[in-house]
Amino acid sequence: MSGFEIIGVVLKILPVMITGLQEVDGRTSRILFQYQHVITSFIRDLDMEHAQLRTTLEKMLSGLVNEIELAQLLEDQQHPIWKDTNLENRMKQRLGPEAYRIYIITMSRVANALVGLRRDVGFNQGKVSNDVCHDAEVILTLSS
Repeated sequence: MSGFEIIGVVLKILPVMITGLQEVDGRTSRILFQYQHVITSFIRDLDMEHAQLRTTLEKMLSGLVNEIELAQLLEDQQHPIWKDTNLENRMKQRLGPEAYRIYIITMSRVANALVGLRRDVGFNQGKVSNDVCHDAEVILTLSS
């Protein structure tokens, strides 16, 4: 299991979380109006983090993959390129072993937090959400 795959997990979970929280925001606003701004702000922050992660990945992968592969990585978080150990090694070389290790640890923590948040908030996006979070939990379990 490639540590690099964890980045794909985070890319995959963030949009599901944002959509789910928007639904929670709709329910919560009817129940706890005074907290609506907190949830709305949190959704906006998550959306911004997702955009920043995509931009960071575009920069980090520039020159390591071609334009088509980059688009595939950003749009399909289960694409086989995420498991490419050669790409992972080139990424380690680009960042340096220590920075790469810290980046992967950080992405693992983010993925764990997002999976836990989904469970704690209790929203259900149906099969897609369940599949995404199940896949994330499997990858996180195998990589730890």
